[in-house]
Amino acid sequence: MSDKNTPQIAPEPELLEAVYRTAVTPDSYDTLMARWQQHIEKAVEELGAEREREPEGDDLIEVGGAMPHFETSFQILEALGREREHPGGSQVFATGKPKFMLDPEGRVVWFNGIAARDLKVAKGMAVSALPVGAQGAQLIENALSELTDPQLEPRPFIVAFESGTMERSIHMLVTVMGDQPKNRTLMFDQADVRWTDQAGKVISDAFGLSASEAEITGMLVEGRDLNDIAEIRGRTVATVRTQLKSILKKTHTHSQNELLRLCTVLSAHMPANVNRRRIGAEVVRFHVLPCGRSIPYHTFGPEDGKPVVFLHGMLDGVQVTDQIQALLNEHGLRLIGPERPFFGSAEGPHVPTKHAMTAFADDLHDMIETLGLDRFVVVGHMAGAVPAHALAGRFGDRVAAIVAVAGGLPIVSADQFKVMSPRQRMVAYTARYTPSALPFLLRAGIRQLDHGGAKKFMDALYVASQPDQQACARGEIFNIVSGGYRYAIAQGHRAFEIDSYHVVRDWSHLIDGTDRPIHLIHGAHDPVVRIETVRAFARRYHSRAVLHEHPEAGQLVYYAEPDFVLPIIAGLFDED
Repeated sequence: MSDKNTPQIAPEPELLEAVYRTAVTPDSYDTLMARWQQHIEKAVEELGAEREREPEGDDLIEVGGAMPHFETSFQILEALGREREHPGGSQVFATGKPKFMLDPEGRVVWFNGIAARDLKVAKGMAVSALPVGAQGAQLIENALSELTDPQLEPRPFIVAFESGTMERSIHMLVTVMGDQPKNRTLMFDQADVRWTDQAGKVISDAFGLSASEAEITGMLVEGRDLNDIAEIRGRTVATVRTQLKSILKKTHTHSQNELLRLCTVLSAHMPANVNRRRIGAEVVRFHVLPCGRSIPYHTFGPEDGKPVVFLHGMLDGVQVTDQIQALLNEHGLRLIGPERPFFGSAEGPHVPTKHAMTAFADDLHDMIETLGLDRFVVVGHMAGAVPAHALAGRFGDRVAAIVAVAGGLPIVSADQFKVMSPRQRMVAYTARYTPSALPFLLRAGIRQLDHGGAKKFMDALYVASQPDQQACARGEIFNIVSGGYRYAIAQGHRAFEIDSYHVVRDWSHLIDGTDRPIHLIHGAHDPVVRIETVRAFARRYHSRAVLHEHPEAGQLVYYAEPDFVLPIIAGLFDED
């Protein structure tokens, strides 16, 4: 029940027009957010001292007459579903590679967001529903029939999938995972050349390519056409074609096909790729909880390495760059990255939102005990700092340290919102003061991402951080970050909704629930969690908190500066 002092957001025509336009025109999402920002910031100012109160299930700002329109637009978005329309395929560009896994029964047990988008893969899907044609289905069925036979040596094979978003087929390399026949699964991974920043540097040094020319070369190797590249880089097709001519001239190749053959040979001989295959390459496993739910978790680095439990944030996922992979091997670190509830293909417990973090910590406790980890470091990346502290509270001194990399902090004062980037502040205000409006805004954001809007989403988030813009300009980091967006929304907006609830509140009780050392690794130019608030937190917990500040980095410090981050983590195992 509202009173006359409760701020209200009125259903003004310009706002309502943006609400409905977004439902049918994904490109207008930024206009909606700009309109909403004007209203929500004005209403927050009207709250006065009430800004400091944490609401429990009620809105401190009422959407009032606008709410029915939000709900109607949300229903339109749900009715439209997650299908993508790309006439002619010219507007599609990859933000990662599709991967998924079949169990011995031939059911999909794990998939990433790219597989859901491009191959229409869904959890529990049977072989008969995969877009592979009769011949491909027979190859898969034959492999499944031999999967658990200890007398047969598994052999890789390739299956062509029809793509739901591109005119061309996607060729998937199928390999067997699991050492014991009873534990084997089929892993499907796109059979493409993998271009890395290191490969780009080698070809640039050899032929004098500019940074933009090296990036275009990498995109060509990854299968993107000139239209795709022009869209990603914000250039005309004619400009990209001119740059391609320059690349061909510098590399002494006479056609695009000849250039691609050169790059394929180069990529196959890169040491980083050899390391990924032979030493600690990514492995996806599953932990089955007593209740029957399973936790997919990824491991990187040597199997006998020092264990690091990595808890991802809201928009990042668990993937690593080649440089991170190499540093994990160099420092002997085994990164264990569980998929958090409702992210990717991970199932989640049906508990009230306020208990979601502690429920996840309980699940991880069971997984870690099963893995037999004696002493380990817990890393919380971005919003993953919240469950990281919840988890540390379960294990006492078995946790060597808690590391928050670009980590979120408890909101102990509403003033912390004021120093956030505009887009982040607006979402935080909505989550804290008018959560009833959040599902629509999240669902509208998903529609933008589904229709190729990852770069727009990224630009809006990092508009105030030049280091992050520079990091996103690197092809490998762009793919990981934009792939993380799709990973976050693979099951809809539930994961984002849970995290939004927690990160805008004071969760200091989770920090106070453990006495373990806290290491804060943070970029001085982070636009989301400002360095001033991190310094204040370090002073507040001076007896156990250490700040490692990178003067030139932003929020993406983990991906952009891993040679700064990982040695710090490795050194924690040597401390008492």
